[in-house]
Amino acid sequence: MFAPLNRLSIRNRIWSIVAIFIGSVLLTSVIDVTTLRNALHQDKEGNIRQLVENAHSVLAHYQELERSGSLSRAAAQAMAIATIKGMRYNGKDYFWLNDNQTPPRMVMHPISPELDGQPLLGDKFNCVTSMRNGTEGPFVPTDGKKNLLQAFTELVAQTGHGYVTYPWPKVNPDGKSTQDRFPKLSYVKGFAPWGWTVGSGIYIDDIDAAVHARAIQHLFHVLGIASALLLLASLIAGSITAPLKATMRAMHDIAHGNAGLDQRLAVEGRSEIAELAGNFNDMLDHIERRDEALLKQQAGLEQEVSRRTASLREANRQLDAELAERKRIEKIISAGKSRMHALLDATDEAVMLLAPDATVLEINAFAARRFGRTPQQMIGTNFLDHMPAELAKTRGAMMRAAVASGDIVRFQDQRGSTWFDNNLFPVKDEGGVIESVAVFAKDISEQKRVQMDEELFLQLGTVLMRWGVDSRAIAQIFCDGILPMFNLDAACIVVIGKDGLLSLAATAGNVARTVIEDIAGSGNEGPACQPLAELMASGRHQVVHIENESCPLCVANPQAPSARTAILLPLKIHGEHWGVLALYGKEPDQFDDSLLQQRLLASANRLVITLESALRQERLALFDLALAEVGNAVMITDAESKIIWVNHSFSQLSGYTNEELHGQPPRIFNSGTQDAVFFRHFWESISGGNTWRGDIVNRRKDGSLYTASQMVTPLFNAEGKISHYIAVLEDISERKRQELELKKNYEHLRVLNEQLENAQNQLLQSEKMASIGQLAAGVAHEINNPIGFVNSNLGTLKNYVDELLNVIHAYSAADPLLAGHPEFSASIAARKAEADLDFLGDDIQSLIKESREGIARVTRIVQDLKDFSRIDSMDWAEANLEQGLDSTLNIAMNEIKFKADIVKEYAGIPDIECLGSQLNQVFMNLLVNAAHAIETRGTITIRTGRTDDAVWVEIADTGRGIPPENLKRIFDPFFTTKAVGKGTGLGLSLAYSIVQKHHGKLDVSSKVGVGSCFRVEIPVRQPAPAEASSVAV
Repeated sequence: MFAPLNRLSIRNRIWSIVAIFIGSVLLTSVIDVTTLRNALHQDKEGNIRQLVENAHSVLAHYQELERSGSLSRAAAQAMAIATIKGMRYNGKDYFWLNDNQTPPRMVMHPISPELDGQPLLGDKFNCVTSMRNGTEGPFVPTDGKKNLLQAFTELVAQTGHGYVTYPWPKVNPDGKSTQDRFPKLSYVKGFAPWGWTVGSGIYIDDIDAAVHARAIQHLFHVLGIASALLLLASLIAGSITAPLKATMRAMHDIAHGNAGLDQRLAVEGRSEIAELAGNFNDMLDHIERRDEALLKQQAGLEQEVSRRTASLREANRQLDAELAERKRIEKIISAGKSRMHALLDATDEAVMLLAPDATVLEINAFAARRFGRTPQQMIGTNFLDHMPAELAKTRGAMMRAAVASGDIVRFQDQRGSTWFDNNLFPVKDEGGVIESVAVFAKDISEQKRVQMDEELFLQLGTVLMRWGVDSRAIAQIFCDGILPMFNLDAACIVVIGKDGLLSLAATAGNVARTVIEDIAGSGNEGPACQPLAELMASGRHQVVHIENESCPLCVANPQAPSARTAILLPLKIHGEHWGVLALYGKEPDQFDDSLLQQRLLASANRLVITLESALRQERLALFDLALAEVGNAVMITDAESKIIWVNHSFSQLSGYTNEELHGQPPRIFNSGTQDAVFFRHFWESISGGNTWRGDIVNRRKDGSLYTASQMVTPLFNAEGKISHYIAVLEDISERKRQELELKKNYEHLRVLNEQLENAQNQLLQSEKMASIGQLAAGVAHEINNPIGFVNSNLGTLKNYVDELLNVIHAYSAADPLLAGHPEFSASIAARKAEADLDFLGDDIQSLIKESREGIARVTRIVQDLKDFSRIDSMDWAEANLEQGLDSTLNIAMNEIKFKADIVKEYAGIPDIECLGSQLNQVFMNLLVNAAHAIETRGTITIRTGRTDDAVWVEIADTGRGIPPENLKRIFDPFFTTKAVGKGTGLGLSLAYSIVQKHHGKLDVSSKVGVGSCFRVEIPVRQPAPAEASSVAV
């Protein structure tokens, strides 16, 4: 029967079983990874849809304000745009708005405002890869060149909302876009009143990373399981084949004369192999005794000629015994083969070997029993002839696929109420031609039923908790779900009323609604159906074989024409008969299996638990309906403050269900906002029999807070003691939020007023500096003309004085001639002595020189004043900062020279593009501040230098330094450490603004008692206006 398998060694058969198991584990891992990918993608879809719904509600809110007349459409749209523009999630992700015109245009893009009003027709926006209308169904792929806004508009026009996938660059931390594109998922939803669409998108490339991690994890699991199985299989194979090989070697050596009959096999354990070795040893013992007897007979043959005939007869008898022994040994060997077949028959899998045309070559007993036959009856028949036509068509196609491809084929299918996991392994001959197909089919019905049972009751729990359906709806869902689980023909649930009358709660399959009229009976006679009457009397389930049933109603039941058998299961709630679950099978013995009956009873018990919940929910709904007119939330506690009931409004407000709150203390809502003193006064009031009213901040189940106006009233029993407390709450969170919003708006306006005042003061200071510059320029202009005259006249005066002195010196040569005229010489000598001509000659030259030096210094100051003010050049121009420093220092020297020595460390920096007069104001501020920081006498060091694309200026002093707590505020407007009236606090703030205007940096480092250093860094060339960055939709 198992000729192909017999060609395999025992070791290879064991390896085949291990390989099959490892393949099953690997298939399970692949299914798990695929399921993970789908779950992650659905989670992404749900998250982005919820976020867009939130943004959509913002538009609806402002549209409602427009509809109510509170805002005009323009104002409502502007406020909606501003609100959505500021909304962010995940720290950087945002929402956009576009209209639904042709072509559609961007209404608002929060990070690229230059796109507002644009149709986005560039190639970079033609990248849609797939679309899906609504939230259900598959994504429809596109050619990858569809425009984004057109895709959004089409989805909104068709279903009002949908998903779009496309590749898009990511934005790096530096604000630039990546070169590579990554898959992105966007959800859009139309807003019809304004003809807009709101949307947002998230990247989904992280799904592949999670799937890859899960795949690696499964791979390690498979490798671990495979290693363990391979090791175990190796040990098992060795324990079987080693004794068999020893037996074969012994038989071979004895048969070829390489060993004597005294050789014996070791007998270890009590296995079939040990029994085979023992029988082999017994055979050798017998042969050895026979040979000894033959030798003795041969030795005495000549002496016992007379007894030859008798000896021959004895020898023949012994020969017969030997032949019998040989047959016994052959039986032992045949039994060993039977045991091998029994080993395969003992497995709970159907194992068979089929020819390429599906003819059965070998089949184990388990597989034959599946068809109600023996292996001998199955061998030689076509396997597909033993099953229904539809199933034969499916399995025949799989068989042909395995033969055509030569690959292993795995699939699952169902025959009747049984599920199979099928594995087809093509068997090839030495030439590679497929000669047969090994089939392994495992019954996985129980696993399938457990899975479907869990899914069914998960569905029941979901609809019960989410939709609050009644008990009959639960019964109907159960009947619909149990049909495919057990391959049933029909199912129904009959409810037993308090008066004993029956009513049909739910049906599924081939059951007519009129069946209840047949089985209910009339009057007080009880049910007309005998098995149903027995179930109601005994409380135990009943199995009905319809063809053999004595109940005429069951036999002639017209509502289930294909039913062959049925099982009736009691449904008891609180110990009383609530109803009966009737299941109709398609197979005659479908419900005879006790394990199946236990499974059905377990499902019925779980159904009872779900029905109890549904009935309890119905009662709660009735109780809640009694308070339907109460718009506020209501909570009732016992005297120990344990919650015993809340109405629906309270559950909505708190987020907890009645079941979750039952037995809980009210402190479950404690938000931590109120302190212990608050609650002490609260409990003292209500425990004293007084009604408490006030506002309280509570915490919802999700952790969010809400403010409620609460009234708690104690209820008294007949003895005058407090038996319950009833609390009525009104959610005033919105009112509180509006009050807080008003406070925030007031604070925001106050801050804006302060900023406006600061800006006005800075503008005043700037205008003041500009006025000083204009004054300096005017003074310089007015001084230049008289200084020019004075300078010119001093040159002329020097020439005149030189000529006069030369004349006087020439007259001095005539002094000897005057000696003869004492009346003249005495007078001239007296005049010379009085005038001190020698001193006058020298002093006049010194005075003229000093005057001309003073004029030159005044000229330099005038020029520096002009350079400082630069009124004639308020545009960007080339300037040298070292020259500007010298000009500014020359102007400020009168204030600095009494406090500090100036040290210049110039590096010869290049000219830069700047507003020279404004930078001179910065240097003036820093130099004057440095002088003010020096209390007695110190040093101010001016350094310059250059980096790659910028120049820097450092002004360091040896003053008192700046405390660390003041460093972070040093550039704030109106912040000053000088005495009142000594400074405005705008100097460094204005300097900082000027440096920022030049795209530069102004830094400070300071140490108290050592001094401070201010560093100004300005780029050599000002950057061009920033071009629009890549859009990230």
